[in-house]
Amino acid sequence: MDSKSEDIPSITVTGEAVLVRKPDVAYVNLFVRSDGTLLQDALRENAATVDQVRQALLEGYPEIRDIEIQDVFMGEGRHATGLVGDKATIARPEVIRSFLVTIPPDQVLGIAIADIAIRLGCLMKNPIAFLGGLSSQSTIVFGLVEPANAKDDALKEALDNAKDNAQRIAGFIGKNVGAIEQVSVLEFPGSFEMMRHSRHAAWSRIRYLSNSPDGIEIPAKLSVTFKLAD
Repeated sequence: MDSKSEDIPSITVTGEAVLVRKPDVAYVNLFVRSDGTLLQDALRENAATVDQVRQALLEGYPEIRDIEIQDVFMGEGRHATGLVGDKATIARPEVIRSFLVTIPPDQVLGIAIADIAIRLGCLMKNPIAFLGGLSSQSTIVFGLVEPANAKDDALKEALDNAKDNAQRIAGFIGKNVGAIEQVSVLEFPGSFEMMRHSRHAAWSRIRYLSNSPDGIEIPAKLSVTFKLAD
């Protein structure tokens, strides 16, 4: 190893940026819960409701781009209140499915779709309780179909921010910023990432969501090491 390269001083700083982009897609997430004396009864009732809701939405709203239906839960439902051993505590079989409706980024359209689905028996919240006490996510959320370009722009701004920070600090000791030695992308889960486990599985491939149609924040954070020069 060249000993001269080891003697060159360096500085490591953090660069951050948050871009805001207009959404180009929206998602409506709803749930269908059914129970019955037997599991097959609950499943039959749930399937009928799901088919009814899906048909009504597709017939009523041609703007819908896609509808994904996912099995969320099938098994013993929550126990009723009562004494242990009492027949009242015996839970009924329960089936839960979720709808993920993909639409243009139109809040009014999303509300209309949610309302007709609710009238037909859908729920806005997953009836299965999850641990962690996380806050609820909106039934209608907005996103980007292709977020890669926006993320690249955010990373470029974060890199510029890191360079500005490094130059300011280097000036305190009479130095200038030189070549980049190392760059690390720092990623931290946001509120929507924390909620993915309690929503539709399709969220695992969707990033940068917002509850507002006005804009979506695309954050970027880098750790950058620069060489210092005289």
